[in-house]
Amino acid sequence: MHRFAISVAAEPAAAAGTASRCGTTANARAGARAVCVRRVASTRLTNGWVAQLVRHGGRLYAVSFYNKRLVVTDVARDNAVLLSVACSGGTKPFRVQFGAPGLRVAFLHHGRLWAYALDHTAAECGLSLADAAISPLDMRAVAAATTPAGVTVVATAGEDGCLRIHRGPPSLAVVAASRRHRSAIKCAAFVPPAPADAALYLLTAGAACELRCWEVDVSADGDRHTATVVEYAVAATADDADSDSPDLRIMDLAVVARTGGSVFVAAAYSDSSLVLWRLDMCSRKLDRVAATRTHGCLFSAAVLSHADAAFVLAGTSAGAIVAWDVSPYLADRPPPQPPHESEPAALLPTAHQSGVNSICVHALDGARFLVASGGDDGLVSVSEVAIADGAPARVRTAAATVHASAVQGLGFAGGGPALVSVSTDQRLALWDLRALPDALELALRHMVLTQVADPSALHLSPAPAGHIALVAGMGLEAFEL
Repeated sequence: MHRFAISVAAEPAAAAGTASRCGTTANARAGARAVCVRRVASTRLTNGWVAQLVRHGGRLYAVSFYNKRLVVTDVARDNAVLLSVACSGGTKPFRVQFGAPGLRVAFLHHGRLWAYALDHTAAECGLSLADAAISPLDMRAVAAATTPAGVTVVATAGEDGCLRIHRGPPSLAVVAASRRHRSAIKCAAFVPPAPADAALYLLTAGAACELRCWEVDVSADGDRHTATVVEYAVAATADDADSDSPDLRIMDLAVVARTGGSVFVAAAYSDSSLVLWRLDMCSRKLDRVAATRTHGCLFSAAVLSHADAAFVLAGTSAGAIVAWDVSPYLADRPPPQPPHESEPAALLPTAHQSGVNSICVHALDGARFLVASGGDDGLVSVSEVAIADGAPARVRTAAATVHASAVQGLGFAGGGPALVSVSTDQRLALWDLRALPDALELALRHMVLTQVADPSALHLSPAPAGHIALVAGMGLEAFEL
């Protein structure tokens, strides 16, 4: 469907009559003024058809239907998509309304009224997040943290290379954004706060081996939130990994420890490399401390630590989970030159049949842990792991399958503990884990569907009444647990 610009001019009528395509005629007497309309420009808005054009605040918005979706675009901003919602076609009754809070869209579908809302801040960023949190953006990373003042914030990032800071649930409105990455952002992780911190610190990484740290400052005055995002440190990319591949990227991040003025973070690379970085909070520098290599592309990373022992767990494309001992490097001093490299050990060599997309760790009593993983095979696996003789070892394992496709995110909730998983089948599953005398038992408690298409990340955030599960993909949605 095209948008046309037209010009209207009054000109003397030269003919006694004009004919229309429907066969009717309109007469004009000599000397009368006739209106001439001619097309002077056109712009394609969508491959579908435009149902309504709305002018508000001096700007033009288009409501269109394409591929069984209702789409609202800002024509003045190169047709930036503000809202994209599945609605089963353009025959549904709908209404679009602008007001003081922002944009409201409602339509009828299967006998139910579906309503979506964008506040003005979200609309300026080209992002729909409010009620149902459906967005045209492909989000690949989500993380949440609480500021020293007690304000919960959510960070998202994805294929457009833009970092966005949102208010905590239920609003999820965008309050700040910054685009410094040259390409896609694959992962994000907040640094554990220290008592002296006046702001939050966030790590992001992804394509082109870019690793950045951000200072995030959020303040709240009643319902009004303001935020600033400032680049705090950037890692050099020349020696990120021993590969010349132009497609090399950081697939996942895991904060290992914060000691004194240093933050240690592990990065899993697509060429099978694991690199330990040190962030100096005083000099604002990211230095490479050590590196190692295993077999296959690395998809996920997590940390298992107890007392003075610390291990980085990484999930490979071959379905294995390996453990790298990084304890010798966790000292608040300049990195050794050259970095000493050690070989990771296979902790769970056959955890999955194919890629391990997500790993999470829950600490039990003593030196025992639960290690959960989700893979491309749709399997959810939980293993009890104990540190003995200076190395982690598997004690027992439980596994179950309810997802119809790849598991993309996992997280432990509560002290039970309960486990949450999300898959590309748009199902969010809540699991109960019970420790029997001679085995672990993994049982499905509840399952719901998420409206977020192509879920790719999951983050669990503590809440007063339990936990909030944040699902990111083609949008962002929050669930109370």
